[in-house]
Amino acid sequence: MKKVFLSFVFLSVLSFGANAATLTLTEADPDFADQDNMAVNFGGTGQLVSGSGQIQGSINHIWGIESNPDASYVSSFSIATPQGTAFIDDVKLYADSSLTTLLVAATQVGPEWTFSYLLPANTQYFINVLAHGTGSYTLNVQTPIPAAVWLFGSALMGLAGFSRRKTNSALSVA
Repeated sequence: MKKVFLSFVFLSVLSFGANAATLTLTEADPDFADQDNMAVNFGGTGQLVSGSGQIQGSINHIWGIESNPDASYVSSFSIATPQGTAFIDDVKLYADSSLTTLLVAATQVGPEWTFSYLLPANTQYFINVLAHGTGSYTLNVQTPIPAAVWLFGSALMGLAGFSRRKTNSALSVA
């Protein structure tokens, strides 16, 4: 019976996949001239998505970010310029493509702008990046693996340790 239980636990651990939010990053810029300066081929769809933008003069890029899972997750956003000739002026997250419903504004630390936001399932948001100068920037959006995954794994390890300790004490008594 014990071997059957351990086999079941082992097989369920192997079949268990860490399921974080699936994000999709798109170009949502209505100005088609700006779309030539944006690329989403770094990331695409997944737990971590990235895009890049070229800065030539003053730009106003609009990105679409959509969460497609069955649950809501807090996602971390970071926008950075690696060069000293390109500067980001402002980054904001909106609930609509007309950029009228402001949800959160990023905070700047050095050349990087960051914020976190709870992305409900199957909802699209819009990130507005205002910048100037000459160079490029990168946009990264990451949704962490849910904490339940780590708690489940540590609970299984604890049960295995408890079972082993119980077996060892029974052997020492005999």
